[in-house]
Amino acid sequence: MPINKAIYATISRLMPNAKHTYRLQRVVEGVGARMERGLSHICDSQDIYLTLGDGYELPLRVFTPLISTTSYRYSPELQTDKKTLKEQSRQHKLAVKQLKEQEKAQSAQLNADAAESADMLDSNSSESPVESPVELKEQAGQPTDFTLHGNILFMHGGGWATGSSELYTDACANLALMTQRRVISIDYRRAPDHRFPTPVEDCYQAAVALFHGTLDLPEVPDHPELSPHATPDDIVLFGDSAGGNLAAAVTLMGRDRRTFNVRTLMLLYPCLNNDYNPATSAYDSVRTNGRDYLLTAQDMMDYLEMYRSNIPDLMNPYFAPLNEHDLTKMPRTLIMSAEYCPLRDEDERFAHLLADAGNKVQCYRMRDGVHGYLLYPRISPLVSRTYKVIDHFLDGVPFDSTTDHDVTDDSTELSKEHEDEWQLILGTD
Repeated sequence: MPINKAIYATISRLMPNAKHTYRLQRVVEGVGARMERGLSHICDSQDIYLTLGDGYELPLRVFTPLISTTSYRYSPELQTDKKTLKEQSRQHKLAVKQLKEQEKAQSAQLNADAAESADMLDSNSSESPVESPVELKEQAGQPTDFTLHGNILFMHGGGWATGSSELYTDACANLALMTQRRVISIDYRRAPDHRFPTPVEDCYQAAVALFHGTLDLPEVPDHPELSPHATPDDIVLFGDSAGGNLAAAVTLMGRDRRTFNVRTLMLLYPCLNNDYNPATSAYDSVRTNGRDYLLTAQDMMDYLEMYRSNIPDLMNPYFAPLNEHDLTKMPRTLIMSAEYCPLRDEDERFAHLLADAGNKVQCYRMRDGVHGYLLYPRISPLVSRTYKVIDHFLDGVPFDSTTDHDVTDDSTELSKEHEDEWQLILGTD
């Protein structure tokens, strides 16, 4: 369903500038986060701390899926066709109700299968079983026999000044469940209390610990086979917005300092540049999308001002990765831009620069996307599309947006059927 531009424009123009509201926004985010937690029953989350060189105890939240991908990933029953969404756009509440009923129907079928298997259990025991999280999933008919595919080190968005693992709890749980990977979310210190380079150095130190195996990941009930340490080959760096900036910068730092090599990098509408003044920016999206789509060009200028310690920071590639002149030896990278985001053009430019430097890159423009949509509910078509792209990328499969099949030499153009969902901007692997 196309976005309602008038509503976005009204909200955008009523919102005060970021530098005047970031503290209030933190409070509002915290309240909203505590009201969600909709996936806590199927995804374990535990807080751990990493002691940094300056003595600071860096908080991290670790998310581990408790059910298999077959009960949570996309299935024909849970997929909502684009045409159906358009037909139901005037009956949004009914559409959500139908989705929930479909999920209940699937759960009921799985529950019947689980009940049949339960007859084989020891029926002589008179003790009441201890209902662990995994056993509760089995009672609900959700298969729990699964293998994690790796670890995602996640850096949240929020203009370096807002956002938190608390706010991103449902998003990270969703990410863990959809990808069947353990997600480690970093609560880096935020601007303006802690300016550049503190936030990026916090994330870098967390990456060093994860890559070197010195970050002890928590145990998960009923899954003793899970390793408390990650191996370099199974670590993915992922960030959205300012977190995408941090993920790209940490990747550069690991390469330049020769402390670790990131194999896989994912960036969702990352901020990579140092100029968001519509009068001087090199990118048209700052002008066309910089006023009426929630995140404004003025917001970005405010966030940069709060993040930088001094003027020279603006030219530092760890501050603005687009300043990096040497983009060789970068990891296989997925970049997803949003159609109505002021950062869209710089994101796609970065993808082309990575490709020109000889790296493997996939870049998609998500149709009807606005900045920050990762926090949308799981049933959002935009979120569903995003995970479809992520799934293929993490599976190592070049993705053709026209057919949902592998990319071939002669199938890189969009078909009419899917051109309103995403646009493949670049694919080099």
